Amino acid sequence: MQNNIKTPLLHKGKDTHFICQLKRTELYFRDFTATRYMAAVDTGISIQNICRYVDVLRDSNKIAVVKIDYCQISGFKAEFLTTNPELFPADNQLKLWGSEKA
Repeated sequence: MQNNIKTPLLHKGKDTHFICQLKRTELYFRDFTATRYMAAVDTGISIQNICRYVDVLRDSNKIAVVKIDYCQISGFKAEFLTTNPELFPADNQLKLWGSEKA
């Protein structure tokens, strides 16, 4: 006899899937400096989800744009991203406003 009652553990599948893909995206950008499209192709995660996860990572200051260059897949200019803190560009916000004290 099968039990068709949904348990809370089974109900969390969607959230677990989101967290798993978010973590895979974060780890991918730690190992590779790439565009969103390159990440989608390499990881198999849809481009829409990659963009969503980049927004989540950006809100928590865990991702940065390293450069803007031509994507190796699309051929269009795009942001190359990283979650590796060692590759984050130096903060130059003060230089934009004319202050040399940085």
